[in-house]
Amino acid sequence: MDIKKEDRRVRRTKQRMLTALSSLLTTKKINQITVKELADLADVNRTTFYFYYDNIPDMLDKVEQEMFVDFQNTCAQFREEQSATESTGVFLTRVFQFLQDNADMAKILLGPSGDYAFMEKLKNAIGVTKPEEMTNFTGSQKGEQYFNPFVVSGFIGMIQYWLSCDMPDPPDEMAYFTLNLILRGRNFLEEQHNDKST
Repeated sequence: MDIKKEDRRVRRTKQRMLTALSSLLTTKKINQITVKELADLADVNRTTFYFYYDNIPDMLDKVEQEMFVDFQNTCAQFREEQSATESTGVFLTRVFQFLQDNADMAKILLGPSGDYAFMEKLKNAIGVTKPEEMTNFTGSQKGEQYFNPFVVSGFIGMIQYWLSCDMPDPPDEMAYFTLNLILRGRNFLEEQHNDKST
């Protein structure tokens, strides 16, 4: 069998199971979900599930680890290219695009019943990678100390809200909006309001 075809089949199977898990988590806590109901919803047999995972928490843990490694790789790629594409907009677009591509898992991990540890790892990864425009603060030393965590936490909050609304705006528009909020804050929001009023 063609290895690429097999890999695609595996990815599709895992994606179906992840989509099923995401759907079940909208009405149940993770410890209330059984392998049988997940397998039935994903249209796979339980043997297939147990080939990849030991149980539901193991599935969530392994998918989370895979997603975080992929996110770190996205950040590392940006750092390597930063000298050529030194743009905060590029970085923000890549983050939103990554989360949109992994929306099922992102909604689980960053939703109301999400994994706090994952959220902290995400903040740290963004904090390490974020371009100069996201950290360039020219105010007081105390202001600088608070600015960086404010920016990163605010960014995560925007991501959570965007995901909860089923990502109505595309990644590049979210990146533009986020960047202007960081750089111009309240003035940017007021300008947006005035533009819509005229």
